Amino acid sequence: AKDIEGAVLMCLSKSTARQYLSSVLGEVVEELDEIALSGIGELGNMIAGSAGARLSELGYDTVIAPPTVFVDGGTISTLPLPRLVLPVSSPFGPLDLQLAARIHAS
Repeated sequence: AKDIEGAVLMCLSKSTARQYLSSVLGEVVEELDEIALSGIGELGNMIAGSAGARLSELGYDTVIAPPTVFVDGGTISTLPLPRLVLPVSSPFGPLDLQLAARIHAS
């Protein structure tokens, strides 16, 4: 079997984050506090979970780190893994979805 270690990084603007959260919560979100950002992180968890499940079906053992969210630039990640950057257009605004992974043959 092959093992894959990886992470999901999401980069989006405050406007995109507020619009997404407002839609999910059904009320206007003005402030992006820790609870709001954890809601964005949950979207990353769903993406990572789906990817992990699919990779498992293909015979891979996966270790996926909790998602990292960058709003309006935020912190720079020094994650030492190759990345695939996917620019995504959503109804809430644009975001970059970064998938970082390394395959280990066992």
